[in-house]
Amino acid sequence: MKYFILFLLMSSCISNIYGSVFYTGNRNDSKILKVDTESGLVTEFTDSGLLDHPIGLALNNDNSILYVSSGSNGKILQYDTATAVATELASGFRPPHAIVLDQQGYLYISQPGVDTVTKISPDGSSVTNFIVGGALDEPAGLAFDRYGILYVANATTGNIVKYSSDGTYLGVFASAGLTRPGVLYMDDDDNLYVADISSTDYGITKYSLDGTVLMHITDGIILPYGMGHDSEGNLYVADRTYNYIAKYNSSGELIDTITSSLFGSPGFIDFVSFSSVPIPEPLTCVTLAISLIWSVRRFSGRN
Repeated sequence: MKYFILFLLMSSCISNIYGSVFYTGNRNDSKILKVDTESGLVTEFTDSGLLDHPIGLALNNDNSILYVSSGSNGKILQYDTATAVATELASGFRPPHAIVLDQQGYLYISQPGVDTVTKISPDGSSVTNFIVGGALDEPAGLAFDRYGILYVANATTGNIVKYSSDGTYLGVFASAGLTRPGVLYMDDDDNLYVADISSTDYGITKYSLDGTVLMHITDGIILPYGMGHDSEGNLYVADRTYNYIAKYNSSGELIDTITSSLFGSPGFIDFVSFSSVPIPEPLTCVTLAISLIWSVRRFSGRN
């Protein structure tokens, strides 16, 4: 009995609670939508007048801020997810594309028009060019792995290149079979998903960190963009041609689609991926567990 109680308590302390909701941006009408994967319900998050052609999306660590790249006016906006109120974080991009955050909360923005990846502090007070030129050739998708390595999709060259946390070029990660990689997504197991948006070689390719191809998906998609997983390991892909969200199981089989009259060429996806409920420190969990077991033994009279 005491070990069962310990297991339950420790599990509650160390497990993340994953949500079922993600945000996606409509290219056609400049709106941000919220999608509930359990109910299939699609609702409008905002249609702020500041937003013009949303592209990249990224939530901060506690899900309180949604960052959005506004492609047509070159701005990075930040939305309060509780109120949907938008403010401008930075501007002057040509144009801003993908957004990804590092472990310290800094934003990295790809600018395919000028072969640049820009770094922005969380409060917008510092805007610097992190990578300029070199191996970049129309940089589009961005993704970090757990080791702080930045992956960049070069749409024109058709490859994925890597950079260290200080911007040092580390080489080509993948190129074979890629034509026009546009969007990158790194899952919790450090598998990299690449959306190829070529009109002839479209699809989603899954790589391990050593560059091994683990899966290739083409069923149900023509112009894939945003990607993300739910808590059950299902992959969701926004397709701008079909104007829906395709759902795949862990084997890459198409199992469902989410459709809505609100979709207007959906793009990048970002899941609300963890609970905002505070999780106790490990030492606190251990102390609680020991105290509970001692109490059970005392009142039950058992060892």
